[in-house]
Amino acid sequence: MQHLPDYVHEPQALAGQTIHCSCGLTHTIHTQKIVLAPGAIHQSLESGLSGTPLIIADTHTWAYAPASFHSLPHYILSHDPILADEYTLGDLLIEASVQSVDYLIALGSGTIGDSVRFLASTLHKPFVNICTAPSMDGAASQHSPLIHHQFKTTYPAAAPYAIYFDLDIMAAAPAPMLAAGLADIEGKHVATLDWYIGHLVTGEAYCEPIRDLTMASVALCEQYCDGLAAREPQAVRALATSLLLTSLAMQLNVTSRPASGMEHLISHAWENYAIRQGLSPHLHGDKVGLGTLIACDVYHAFFHTVKMPQQERYAPLVRHWNELTEKADALYALKPLIRERIAKAGGPVTLSALGISRQAAVYGFQHMTDGRPRVTIAHLIKELQLEEAIYPSVLESIL
Repeated sequence: MQHLPDYVHEPQALAGQTIHCSCGLTHTIHTQKIVLAPGAIHQSLESGLSGTPLIIADTHTWAYAPASFHSLPHYILSHDPILADEYTLGDLLIEASVQSVDYLIALGSGTIGDSVRFLASTLHKPFVNICTAPSMDGAASQHSPLIHHQFKTTYPAAAPYAIYFDLDIMAAAPAPMLAAGLADIEGKHVATLDWYIGHLVTGEAYCEPIRDLTMASVALCEQYCDGLAAREPQAVRALATSLLLTSLAMQLNVTSRPASGMEHLISHAWENYAIRQGLSPHLHGDKVGLGTLIACDVYHAFFHTVKMPQQERYAPLVRHWNELTEKADALYALKPLIRERIAKAGGPVTLSALGISRQAAVYGFQHMTDGRPRVTIAHLIKELQLEEAIYPSVLESIL
């Protein structure tokens, strides 16, 4: 079994840390308290924040609220579907504005966490993030993916003052959420390579210790993921720890670069397509998992078919071509293992299994670079006008 750094097993120790990094930058964890344990929700009123909180939940997550929450100001979102969009944010802004409260508590992962994170930033109030679903890795993020005018994009927001991962609640989550969380973690194989590509092309900051933190968390999850379908406690804890650590990697880096690349861009494009067509949304991690399988093929095709033009912009890629080809080959070799892990956990490994049509899939390829300018392999393909040379055959392999 692979030896992993101590922080992988004790992520709570990272809370409040300032790290003078070997990359030359100083990284800070703004989150002051982290609790990952069975029954963690019962400690969430002991975060260190004073005053009265406003607890924000939905009809599903409120069922987990302990008795101590019921006497405090709370607001339960009940519209259907609940999306992190103008309607939800407007609803919360009005409610928070008429309440005399000192801080916010997000009782719920995903939509609720993203919405409260943005609301806390807007109102200049601290917030506590109680994560209830092991299906996404945004717990510690300082950004919120929001839907505005039927288009999903990412906005700056607030890092949580405290984070609580309740392993009892997560172990009882619907099985598809466990599989989606694993699929989201598998996407880091692509995200970290895209980050390196972006660094070479544009000179953007690239921190190897943060990359190593991300990939150590992936290794932890992969060591125990065979037990996810049976909800083995060690597997659930490993998944939750990995999701927490990757979110802390994003906070350390101030951007989502360590955890989000082409695999996330195409998943957001599919989500935008579903929103505009009035289709039911899929779990974020499921789409990221499919995007990861696609990216494995895309990287392999790119580095085995493309001849880079002799332009200054691409000179760093040419100098590192052999190294990058080896990395692309290693990613491609991982594809069967990634596919097997996701399938064993019960997640979808084809677009048809998730209900993504050919038309929606093509839309994803065409529009995945719309919402985020930072360089990924998809941006290079678009710049070089190689879409028709690469994407059609990749699409057939995942339908």
